Amino acid sequence: MPKKRRKLSPEHDKKIVLLKRDVELFIAKIGDIRDDELREEFKAGYRPVVNVWAFLRGEYDTNGYTEDLLRGFERYDQELDKFNSEYEF
Repeated sequence: MPKKRRKLSPEHDKKIVLLKRDVELFIAKIGDIRDDELREEFKAGYRPVVNVWAFLRGEYDTNGYTEDLLRGFERYDQELDKFNSEYEF
């Protein structure tokens, strides 16, 4: 039986690339914090955002454009809003 083709979306592909850039930039900014304790606190607070991004990348690479991917984008926005409301950078 042939394998089902992934449904891809150029719009979502671009969005994932932009999110990757944003996540990597913010991780670099966190790494620049001189106070070790504060840096670790920010890393822990930002980890859920990174985890959701990793899910998005994996989901898109594996399954393409799906309902789970769309829910993942919503969850990413929620986690980012939560981080921004709890931490001032």
